[in-house]
Amino acid sequence: MKAFIQVSIVILGNIIFFAGLQKTNAEMITYTLSGVGSGKLGTQTFVNDPFTIISVADTSQLMNEKALGFLRMPDITTTITINGLGTATFTVPVYTTELQNIGASLGDRNPPSGNEILVLQNPIFDTYNLVSSIGPVSGSPIFSPDIMFSTSDGNFDFISVSKATFQATLPDTFSTFALLAVSAAILAGCLCVKAGCKASQ
Repeated sequence: MKAFIQVSIVILGNIIFFAGLQKTNAEMITYTLSGVGSGKLGTQTFVNDPFTIISVADTSQLMNEKALGFLRMPDITTTITINGLGTATFTVPVYTTELQNIGASLGDRNPPSGNEILVLQNPIFDTYNLVSSIGPVSGSPIFSPDIMFSTSDGNFDFISVSKATFQATLPDTFSTFALLAVSAAILAGCLCVKAGCKASQ
């Protein structure tokens, strides 16, 4: 029993350590814009096809400009997947931006021009902070027509967007640590058996 307790203490200590490490580190957040639209990617066109724009960002990089009426998050990567055309990565800077001054809109913009790849308007975005999970939330789409954005597969632009939703998701840290705890318990039991632990000791 002594060996089991010692192993359990060590593993529990590691779980607590990594849990604390997780809290001190910034979290990665994923923003997803999806809908149906028409436009052009490189030399190919698409008409009323489903699309998904996925951006990944570090929550510690949030730029809070609430006094000016907006929040923005520099995205680490932003990709667009279009049904039938595949996936392309934007090669221009993309920021997920929330504005209150044009009817509470949120979505992807290219600084410093401020041109919209795609943003959605919905009053719920007026209180959203860009660093927590939300959605899916539908909204009225806004984009910059005739503005080309560089991607790994050529220039991209929307001609029309009929409907779209926005969603933000954070890693499920509870499930991660629950899995770690279960794995630790199994490991402790195996080590206990190997060490010849007895419940009566």
